[in-house]
Amino acid sequence: MKQLGHIANSLSRYVLAIGFVLALASVAAACPTCKDQLGHDPASANLARGYAMSILFMLSMPPLIFGSLCAYFYWEVCKARSRQTAGTPALGGDALPGAHSSRAEDSVPLVPGH
Repeated sequence: MKQLGHIANSLSRYVLAIGFVLALASVAAACPTCKDQLGHDPASANLARGYAMSILFMLSMPPLIFGSLCAYFYWEVCKARSRQTAGTPALGGDALPGAHSSRAEDSVPLVPGH
Protein backbone atom coordinates (compact mmCIF):
# COMPACT_ATOMS: atom_id res chain seq x y z
CA MET A 1 0.00 0.00 0.00
CA LYS A 2 2.93 2.35 0.72
CA GLN A 3 4.29 1.74 -2.75
CA LEU A 4 0.97 2.70 -4.35
CA GLY A 5 1.01 6.02 -2.44
CA HIS A 6 4.59 6.66 -3.59
CA ILE A 7 3.64 6.02 -7.23
CA ALA A 8 0.63 8.32 -6.98
CA ASN A 9 2.79 11.04 -5.40
CA SER A 10 5.43 10.86 -8.13
CA LEU A 11 2.74 10.69 -10.83
CA SER A 12 1.12 13.84 -9.47
CA ARG A 13 4.51 15.59 -9.59
CA TYR A 14 4.96 14.65 -13.24
CA VAL A 15 1.45 15.83 -14.14
CA LEU A 16 2.07 19.10 -12.31
CA ALA A 17 5.40 19.61 -14.11
CA ILE A 18 3.87 18.89 -17.53
CA GLY A 19 0.99 21.27 -16.79
CA PHE A 20 3.47 23.98 -15.78
CA VAL A 21 5.45 23.55 -19.00
CA LEU A 22 2.30 23.64 -21.13
CA ALA A 23 1.07 26.76 -19.35
CA LEU A 24 4.34 28.56 -20.11
CA ALA A 25 4.45 27.43 -23.75
CA SER A 26 2.46 30.42 -24.94
CA VAL A 27 4.79 32.81 -23.08
CA ALA A 28 7.87 31.16 -24.59
CA ALA A 29 6.46 31.54 -28.10
CA ALA A 30 6.31 35.31 -27.70
CA CYS A 31 10.02 35.96 -28.28
CA PRO A 32 10.31 34.47 -31.80
CA THR A 33 7.01 36.12 -32.72
CA CYS A 34 8.31 39.53 -31.63
CA LYS A 35 11.49 38.98 -33.63
CA ASP A 36 9.48 38.07 -36.73
CA GLN A 37 7.37 41.21 -36.37
CA LEU A 38 10.50 43.34 -36.03
CA GLY A 39 11.89 41.84 -39.23
CA HIS A 40 8.97 43.20 -41.27
CA ASP A 41 9.36 46.70 -39.85
CA PRO A 42 12.05 48.59 -41.83
CA ALA A 43 12.90 50.78 -38.84
CA SER A 44 13.71 47.72 -36.70
CA ALA A 45 15.55 45.65 -39.30
CA ASN A 46 18.89 46.16 -37.54
CA LEU A 47 17.45 44.79 -34.32
CA ALA A 48 16.31 41.62 -36.11
CA ARG A 49 19.79 41.25 -37.66
CA GLY A 50 21.24 41.70 -34.19
CA TYR A 51 19.14 38.78 -32.93
CA ALA A 52 20.42 36.60 -35.77
CA MET A 53 24.06 37.57 -35.22
CA SER A 54 23.85 36.98 -31.47
CA ILE A 55 22.44 33.50 -32.07
CA LEU A 56 25.27 32.70 -34.51
CA PHE A 57 27.83 34.01 -32.03
CA MET A 58 26.44 31.89 -29.20
CA LEU A 59 26.34 28.79 -31.41
CA SER A 60 29.94 29.27 -32.50
CA MET A 61 31.44 29.55 -29.01
CA PRO A 62 31.28 25.90 -27.79
CA PRO A 63 33.04 24.46 -30.89
CA LEU A 64 35.56 27.31 -30.86
CA ILE A 65 36.45 26.78 -27.19
CA PHE A 66 36.57 22.99 -27.55
CA GLY A 67 38.68 23.22 -30.71
CA SER A 68 41.09 25.66 -29.07
CA LEU A 69 41.58 23.38 -26.08
CA CYS A 70 42.13 20.37 -28.36
CA ALA A 71 44.70 22.30 -30.42
CA TYR A 72 46.51 23.41 -27.25
CA PHE A 73 46.72 19.89 -25.85
CA TYR A 74 47.85 18.55 -29.24
CA TRP A 75 50.57 21.19 -29.34
CA GLU A 76 51.71 20.28 -25.81
CA VAL A 77 51.86 16.57 -26.70
CA CYS A 78 53.90 17.32 -29.82
CA LYS A 79 56.32 19.45 -27.78
CA ALA A 80 56.73 16.69 -25.21
CA ARG A 81 57.35 14.10 -27.93
CA SER A 82 59.96 16.28 -29.64
CA ARG A 83 61.70 16.85 -26.30
CA GLN A 84 61.66 13.11 -25.67
CA THR A 85 63.19 12.27 -29.05
CA ALA A 86 65.82 15.04 -28.64
CA GLY A 87 66.90 13.55 -25.33
CA THR A 88 65.84 16.50 -23.21
CA PRO A 89 64.05 15.22 -20.14
CA ALA A 90 60.42 16.23 -19.94
CA LEU A 91 58.81 17.57 -16.80
CA GLY A 92 57.51 14.10 -15.96
CA GLY A 93 59.16 11.40 -13.88
CA ASP A 94 62.43 11.47 -15.89
CA ALA A 95 63.27 14.97 -14.65
CA LEU A 96 63.16 13.97 -10.99
CA PRO A 97 66.49 13.49 -9.21
CA GLY A 98 67.34 9.86 -8.71
CA ALA A 99 64.94 8.66 -11.40
CA HIS A 100 66.11 5.51 -13.13
CA SER A 101 66.61 5.54 -16.85
CA SER A 102 65.68 2.57 -19.00
CA ARG A 103 68.33 3.30 -21.64
CA ALA A 104 71.44 1.15 -21.44
CA GLU A 105 73.93 3.99 -22.16
CA ASP A 106 72.50 6.04 -19.27
CA SER A 107 73.03 3.34 -16.69
CA VAL A 108 76.15 3.82 -14.61
CA PRO A 109 77.45 0.89 -12.55
CA LEU A 110 77.51 1.56 -8.84
CA VAL A 111 80.61 -0.53 -8.24
CA PRO A 112 83.76 0.60 -10.07
CA GLY A 113 85.07 -1.89 -12.59
CA HIS A 114 81.77 -3.61 -13.27
